[in-house]
Amino acid sequence: MIRYLLALFLLPAIAFGQVDLRQDGGIQIIESGQAISLGDGIKFTVPNYDSDAQIYFATAGVTDPVAKKQISDFAKGVKALGLWNNMVCWMLRSSQNAGTGTTAYSLGGLGTYNGTIVNGPSWGADGMGFVSASSQYITLLEMLSDGDSFSMFVVGKYANSSAANLTLLSNGSGTIPRGVLLGASGNSVTTPRNISWDKVGSYSGSPVMGSATDNLWFTSASASNASNITFYQNNVSLGGFSGDYRMSGNTGPNPAIGAWQNNISSLTSYFNGSISMAAVFKIALSGSQFTAINILYKSTIGTGLSLP
Repeated sequence: MIRYLLALFLLPAIAFGQVDLRQDGGIQIIESGQAISLGDGIKFTVPNYDSDAQIYFATAGVTDPVAKKQISDFAKGVKALGLWNNMVCWMLRSSQNAGTGTTAYSLGGLGTYNGTIVNGPSWGADGMGFVSASSQYITLLEMLSDGDSFSMFVVGKYANSSAANLTLLSNGSGTIPRGVLLGASGNSVTTPRNISWDKVGSYSGSPVMGSATDNLWFTSASASNASNITFYQNNVSLGGFSGDYRMSGNTGPNPAIGAWQNNISSLTSYFNGSISMAAVFKIALSGSQFTAINILYKSTIGTGLSLP
């Protein structure tokens, strides 16, 4: 059986489809979707991909049919939840992004915020591998404005959870206060923790997130608004703090995956392990919305990670 990539000029609504050329001369697209018969043994099965996902495939160079369906289903799910225009995310599994090079392409209705990969973290089938000793991270463009409520969601696993100061996803600093760090903080920390700063820059403590087990995937999340900040791990609320935790000091350092840019000129607290996906929402998500995102992630782009 010979496989081709065929431009379907007879079906203007479809850009491309993966096809099989059978020995009997018939042609059949093997990706899932509606089956269309054109006679003479020719049968097309049309992929029903989300339109924004199709643009992402072309931009990031995604070609794997399984990954394309997972990404499309995730995009459709986020839209069904009414969160598309408030979300931007970075999928770091190699088949779900470029899989090579120094750009981590973004997906989401909030806008295009492609990340720049620094110091060579490695693309992998389940996520991008970061080595803290090599100062590896992804720097992101700022997607929030002063006064915005926001949420962060990240999927990762530790290579050495007993190390100090490991950042999964950060947006802000203590020098120019404007956000949240998700990860482990402090010396000889043996449990993953969250730290944050309020609108005036005071340190707000480190709520314990639960046991950190090396090489097990988990989700970490936070929701910040004018009244409080709430943290989550593996879809369980960990509580938080009262106060104004909206974005502030927007002229400060950029957000980052795998590191904390604690001031405009330097980074610290590099991650040691793997990160599969990170997302920012320009809205403070509720507990039920985080539950929906967790369920959607695990059934689409997070398939196979054995998340709890």
